[in-house]
Formats: sequence, C-alpha cells, structure tokens
Amino acid sequence: MRSEKTAGPHEGPDSDISLMRLPSEDEIRGQLARIVSNTAFATSDRPRRFLSYIVDQTLVGNSKRLKQYCIATEVLGRPSSFDPEIDPVVRLEAGKLRRAVENYYLRDGAQDPIVISIPKGSYVPTFSWPALSNTKIESANTLTATNHHRHNITWLPVPEFHRLAVLPFATVARDADTVEFSRGLHDQLVVELARYQELSVFVVDSLGEYIDPATAVLDIAKGFSSRFILSGSIRRGSASIRTTMRLHDATTSSILWSESFDADLNDEDRLAPQDYISRRVAGTVADYYGVISQQISLEAVYGVDRPWTINVAIQRHRYLAKTLAESAYYQARRDLDRAVLAAPHHSLLWAALAHTIFYGNVLGFQDDADWLSLVERYAQRAFELDHRCAYAHVVMALHRLYRGELDEVRNTCAQILKDNPHAPSTKLSAGFFTALAGDWNVGTGMIKEAMQSLLHPPAWPYRATFLSFYNQNNYSAALHELASYNSPESFTPPLLRAAALAQLGRISEARAAAREVLRLCPNFKDVSNKYLKYLVALPDLALHLREGIKKAGLLS
Repeated sequence: MRSEKTAGPHEGPDSDISLMRLPSEDEIRGQLARIVSNTAFATSDRPRRFLSYIVDQTLVGNSKRLKQYCIATEVLGRPSSFDPEIDPVVRLEAGKLRRAVENYYLRDGAQDPIVISIPKGSYVPTFSWPALSNTKIESANTLTATNHHRHNITWLPVPEFHRLAVLPFATVARDADTVEFSRGLHDQLVVELARYQELSVFVVDSLGEYIDPATAVLDIAKGFSSRFILSGSIRRGSASIRTTMRLHDATTSSILWSESFDADLNDEDRLAPQDYISRRVAGTVADYYGVISQQISLEAVYGVDRPWTINVAIQRHRYLAKTLAESAYYQARRDLDRAVLAAPHHSLLWAALAHTIFYGNVLGFQDDADWLSLVERYAQRAFELDHRCAYAHVVMALHRLYRGELDEVRNTCAQILKDNPHAPSTKLSAGFFTALAGDWNVGTGMIKEAMQSLLHPPAWPYRATFLSFYNQNNYSAALHELASYNSPESFTPPLLRAAALAQLGRISEARAAAREVLRLCPNFKDVSNKYLKYLVALPDLALHLREGIKKAGLLS
C-alpha cells in the first residue's frame, strides 16, 4: 500500500488543454437546419420542435432554462401544473430525440461538418467537429468552450451510454386479458427503464423483417447499433400469466440473464403485477449494480488493449465502488483525473472523482492535502452541473457520516431516494446510510430488499448488517453476515471478524483475523483513526467496536 500527496485534476502539468476555434453560431444554426429538414424529422413534429428549442435556447444564452418543466410546457404542450415526478414525458421524448439524432448521423448526416449531440442526463446540446465527437481521448487535445464568444456554448466529448433495444413481447394467446397485460407491461417497462439515466432505450415496435429467430437478435442489434437486447414472452395459464424475460448480449450471442414472473389474473389490481415486474426487470438489467453495468465494468477493468474512453473511466470507478479494492482505486483515480479534464461539464465524473478521493483517503491508499474539502468541492461541482445528480448525494452522505452530521445524513437519504426510489442501488445506498445513522431496522430492511433484486450485489452493505447485530451484542449473528461479505482485497471483513471473534472469547481465531488485516494493510495502525471514524459514526458503537479490535490485538 502506497501513500502520496496529489493535487486536484486542474492543478498539475497535465491540465493544459489545447483550445481551438469552436463552431460559430451561424454554422450551428446551419447544421440544425440540415437536421430538421431531413425526412426523419420533417415528418415528426415533436422531435423537430424539441431539437430546435434546445439549440436555440443554448445559442441565446438560456441553457439554464433547459429543465423538464420549461420543455414540457413550452414545447410538449403540457399545462402549467406539469409535475416531472409524475409525468416522465420529457425524459421519454428526450430519449427518442437522442436516438433520432444518433440515427441521423449514422446515415444521412455521416458527412455533415458539425455534430449536434444531447448528452444523457442533460437537455443542453453540445456542438463539435466530427473528428472530436466521439469519446476516444488519445491525448490531452480535448476541447471545452467557456466564454468563447458572447454565448457560453458547451463543446465537449460526448460520453458513451449503454444502448438497449426492447423488443415487443411474444404472445401466443390472443385473448383480451393476455393482450392487455402484455401491452401494459411493455409500456410500463419502458417507463421504468427510462429512469436509469445512463441507458439509451430503443423501443422496437414490430419485429417486421426480423422473422428468423436464429438471427433476429443479431440483426436487431446491428440495425439499432445496440449491443444489448431485452426480449420477453407471455404465456397464459388457467388463472395466471407467466412473463419470461431475457437479456441478450449481441457481441457474444449469449443470454446474460433470464427470469420468469407469474401474475394472478384473479387479482383485482391488474396494474400491481405490471409495476412489480417492470421495476424488478429494469433494476436487474439497468441498475448501477445491474447486469449490463457488471458486464461492462469487468470488461473495462480486465479487457485487453481497450482504448481509453470516458465510459471506460466511469466503468472502472463502478468496479471500485463495488469492490473498494486498492488496485481498483489507483486505476479509477488516474482515469477520473483525466476524465474531468476531457469532459468538465459531466456531473457524474465529478461525483465519481469525489467518491474515489473519499475512499482513497479513508482506506489509506492516498494522502491528499485537505482531502475532505476536496470531496465536498467536487460533489458540489456535480450538483452545480446537475442538481439531481444521485451519485453526488451518495458522496455527500459519506461526507456527512464521516463528520458525524447524522441529521444531515438522514436528509440526504431522502434526496437519494427522490428521483428513482425503486432502483436497487438507490435503496441500497439509502438503507446503508440510514442504518449507519442509527435507524437500524429501517436501514437493514431496505438493504435486504434491494439485495434481492440484484444479480451481482456489492459486498459493502454487509458492513451495515454486521454492525446492526454487533450493536446488539449478537456477535454470532454478526459473524454470519460476514459470510456474504466477499471482498478478498479489502481488510474490512477480517477486521470486523476479528472484533466479533474477540468479543466471543475466541481469541486465537481473532488473532488470526488480525494477522490477515495486517497482511492486507501493513500500516493499519497509522490509518486506524481515520478509518474507524469512517467505519462507525455512532460514538457508543465506535467505542464498542474499538473494544473488540483491541481484544484482537490490533490496537493498544
């Protein structure tokens, strides 16, 4: 384990970014005219008006107005009572617009002189030259525009997002109940998938020409430039309907996940099973810790000769967030320091960097000067770019928990849950912080519910369930929780095991666990105060845990 002082991403010699001439306002308006006059846009009113509105507002300096409410009431015809928490129309129409623009540049606009893009998670368009519109960053020759001319036009590499094509469900039975259920479930599934900001969802209305089951998935993947395909089938029983879902990976022609769900046709509430299935499927597939993210993060970490992209940096951080391993930390920190230079207007990058700095310092991997202020500053930068940035709320919960501001932690949990309360990772984070702030029953209940929805859950939530039992002096139950805490590169599991075993009087086993802690973290005694402050925020429990650690021989 090494420890060194580092500067922030804009403070070192690598922060020199070459500036070049940006597209002018006339050039951008000319490109807009080319797009909206294209056949795909000329025959579709909403995407044309949506794109024209956001480009015009950006060019006249009103990009801060590009929020869901303004777009809904000024472009999409919604009344002044519009509530984006209830009506997802803006997110859905923005997804359609992104797909329409992407398809335009894949086909008729492939040779156009300027690229107009709408980054996921934002409604502010970006403008760039074609050679720089992708996310491959081979050097620091990456460009941003600030005050280039009288308007502040955003010009940056557009991050990649997972592309998922959702097929119509195959339904053998054609009775009214089955058809109604199938259509309702499909519609609600698209709504739930749209809540996950890093996913570009393509709805395939009809299989049409894709009639050969042996090649349909590959053909659709190619036609929609989509690696992942979600298919489903509906079967009718005497009193129930069975829905079987499959997630396909076109690059390997494999099925990454499949599960069946049964719905009782005798239930009075026909919408409840549709809501349950759609949320469960969306969470399993699209969540921060979902199947797609797991697949791509492993490729980013272990893939051979992968070109560096912003998305690779995001996925490597995701692997760190799941494992908290030292080797993952150095890779993620290096990538994120580079990524915020490449895309300084990307809120998730700043939140991820703040999260990485926090864990690097409390786990003893790094020794940044004034690191806690750095964490808060970068999290606030993420909020400045996107006030709804969920991951920035996670970072602030960590920050406030470390500082012992438990009421603020609880308030932050409410913010974490606000935008996508049914997402497993959202419940997991909110439950984790709720438990560690002292509301053990509510917090651990949320954790257990979230873990059931994840095919590849992270290990760190078991820290909270362990401490819940440890706090009750139920050391055997606490040890049982550690059986699921699979994190071989982290010294936290053996540390907690040592404390519980020592409290049970199993001193020789506790000493063996303590030796494992020192093997993984030779300088544990040097970092123990900072680390234990992070590990437990409640004063009485902190003393209780230190007692067990001392009995195990790790502290004097």
